[in-house]
Amino acid sequence: MDAGLDDDDIMLITPEVMMSQLVRTVGNADVPLPSAGTEADTVRRFAQYASQGHYALLVRAPENEDSERVMRALQGHPVSHAQKYRMLVIEDLA
Repeated sequence: MDAGLDDDDIMLITPEVMMSQLVRTVGNADVPLPSAGTEADTVRRFAQYASQGHYALLVRAPENEDSERVMRALQGHPVSHAQKYRMLVIEDLA
C-alpha cells in the first residue's frame, strides 16, 4: 500500500487456503473444482511453497509500471516466486 496500491488490489493467501482451495484443483480431488489445465505445473509449485509455510501475495498490477512498482516495493523482502499474468502470457518475474 505504501507503493500506491489500492487495498482492494492486494490479497494475502495463507498456506492453508492455498492447499485447500487451489492445490486440490490439480489431480484427483475429493471435491471437483475447475481444473488449472496447463497451469498444473504452476499450481504444483505453489503447493510446494504452501507446504513449506509460504504465503501468497496476489496483486492486481495491470500495467507494466504497476508491476515494476510492486517489485520495487518488495525489494529487500524474501520473495520465493513472482509471476505476471498478461493476455495469453505468464511471465516469471523472480
